[in-house]
Amino acid sequence: MAVLAPDSRWCIVDGLVKVRGLPPGSEVDIAWSRYSRDGNTFKDDAWRLTARADVNGRVEENIGGQFSLDTRNQLRLRMINPHKSAAAVVERVSMAKISMSAADSDSAFGTTFQGGPMSTPTETTPKPTLGRIVHYKLSGHDVSMINLESMQSFGGQSVVRSPVKLGEVYPAIVVRTFEGAERTVNLQVFLDGNNSYWATSRTEGPDHGQWSWPPRV
Repeated sequence: MAVLAPDSRWCIVDGLVKVRGLPPGSEVDIAWSRYSRDGNTFKDDAWRLTARADVNGRVEENIGGQFSLDTRNQLRLRMINPHKSAAAVVERVSMAKISMSAADSDSAFGTTFQGGPMSTPTETTPKPTLGRIVHYKLSGHDVSMINLESMQSFGGQSVVRSPVKLGEVYPAIVVRTFEGAERTVNLQVFLDGNNSYWATSRTEGPDHGQWSWPPRV
């Protein structure tokens, strides 16, 4: 999977990776890496994290962030497996979001490949900061991930919540902001139950998979 920019751009991506066939408890690295435009030469890892396989030898990780791209390179999602004796199998790689903006802009608004054109906030719209409460509209990917997490237990506690549907709006708290992309945030979405949902690299707007400020009453 490769992401290419038409010129100098900030690229915000969020991907889901599923891997099986690893030794239980072993570690693999997952990275967003920059390659030459033709894809033949590795340049650097724009973001890299280490994941640990569960008791069944499986790994499922979301990896996202904001990276710079231009016409000389491309961004690729890759897995680095140090275990030569274990042939890991990538079950699935899917994109939750790709959005781009001009490299000299103040925020990550522009062309998006999910949910149609993104809306541009007005100058009077406040910028999100840590701890602020916003509204978040669920996308189809969000609903799938929430339902998947609900089939798991955390710390021995089962997940109990009301059903979620595409387009439903829930309160969320801003847990991370990004320098140079003031309106792109990571959120903890408060569901109607005993769990929450981590929504990463989400932008402001009215579409599914975007956040907005609560209306004034």
